[in-house]
Amino acid sequence: MTEELLSPSENSRKRVVLVGAGDAGLGLVKELALNPNLGVYPVAIVDDDLRKHGTTICNVPVVGFIHELERLVRNNEVDEVFICIPSATRSEISKILAICLSCGIPVRTLPSLGELINKRTSWRELRQPCIEDILQRAEILFETNTVCEVIRGKTVLVSGAGGSIGSELCRQIAAADPRCLLLLDKSENSLFYRNLEIRDHFPNLRTHPLLLDVVQRQQVERVFREFRPELVFHAAAFKHVGLCEGHPVQTMQNNVIGTRNIAMAAASAGVHRFVNISTDKAVKPTTIMGLSKKLTELSIQEISRSYPGRFSSVRFGNVAGSTGSVIRLFWDQIQKGGPLRITDSRATRYFIAIPEAVYLIIRAAQLCRGGETFVFDMGKPISILELAKTLCLLSGLKPYVDIPIEFVGIQEGEKINEELWEDWEKPGKTSTDEILVIAEQDPRSFGILKAIEKLDSYIEENNAIELVERARHLCTDVRRTSEDPDAQRQCLVARSKA
Repeated sequence: MTEELLSPSENSRKRVVLVGAGDAGLGLVKELALNPNLGVYPVAIVDDDLRKHGTTICNVPVVGFIHELERLVRNNEVDEVFICIPSATRSEISKILAICLSCGIPVRTLPSLGELINKRTSWRELRQPCIEDILQRAEILFETNTVCEVIRGKTVLVSGAGGSIGSELCRQIAAADPRCLLLLDKSENSLFYRNLEIRDHFPNLRTHPLLLDVVQRQQVERVFREFRPELVFHAAAFKHVGLCEGHPVQTMQNNVIGTRNIAMAAASAGVHRFVNISTDKAVKPTTIMGLSKKLTELSIQEISRSYPGRFSSVRFGNVAGSTGSVIRLFWDQIQKGGPLRITDSRATRYFIAIPEAVYLIIRAAQLCRGGETFVFDMGKPISILELAKTLCLLSGLKPYVDIPIEFVGIQEGEKINEELWEDWEKPGKTSTDEILVIAEQDPRSFGILKAIEKLDSYIEENNAIELVERARHLCTDVRRTSEDPDAQRQCLVARSKA
């Protein structure tokens, strides 16, 4: 005996509004209307095409403009919004999302045209909006020819090749036809799988996985003598602020000494271009991680003055979706049912997507002349609280109702708001709109390599107290004590030897 399935009544079905009355919206409405067992009842459609207003699709009315969505949701007790515009650009999706999220209800989208064309998904599949959709700024357009000009025919080395940034660097570099790609990492598993991925996708590319820790100076020098890379992207670093705070010796050794080792080996081997990847936490540093990255920026500046290669740094904020990023942490907390833990309701951060960050890193390699610090235009800083609430809604949950939010307080050294440059730094424009350049040399960089040798001795002694005190002393901004730049340099060189 079989039982007949009863179709859910309109009252028991989830009430949704669709954004977009084009072909994608039409297809989804038909699917929902013809299959009530899906448990979704389309209440209405909004679209900015005035000609469609007053029409119906499967008895579902097209009732108004997208900006009227909040009123429509409120008046019709809507449970969720479906965005059905695959052809929309990321900036357009971001604007629509902002309107949807102001309604305080969950949001899902249809796949983009790119995903449909590449057959990664079906137009019937609703998905959570991508991380990139919520970055509140225009999409950065990739110029493939530009990447190829920098990479094609060269031997390229990526340190930290198994990390979030390093992995994407390897992908974009491999696609740009280098002569050889050197993948350097101290994590065996990360290096194994990254090399395997690159070989699977680019079988004709010569790759060399190098299982190596950048703190091993002689081993690093041997690699540069053997493979003679022409272009280096240095992404190997400890980055988790809390862990770095608890392990200052290891952090300084890995980030500062490791960077010195690989940069000096590159300089001695005649590397043409070297890009050091830094962070906004190096600006007015208040944490161990920030101090270590400031010292790497200063080291790169001094090396650039002493060797013919072009050595530069790039600086940007949080990489959305990378391992350990707040977005990944929030997703994990949501999957566990909460709570979402936020330091402070006022906290803001800059965010950039992984592929964008890597494209701009490679672009900066093309622009560099030596000694500069490149800063990415990352749009407006995003409220961490609003980000947490947004991720709740994108997960089909209501903040404070389905997922609790807790405020845990600012940790020692943590800032409410990050900055992308110091007060004295004057970023200038480049030929790429999204990249600014700080060309002025920091006086603190004079004599910094000599000073780092002293840090190395504290590391060998495992003397964390003297190590941190010395690092803070080196990163203290003594500029503007004299209008004479030569006097400033002499003062800083003397301090570095003290």
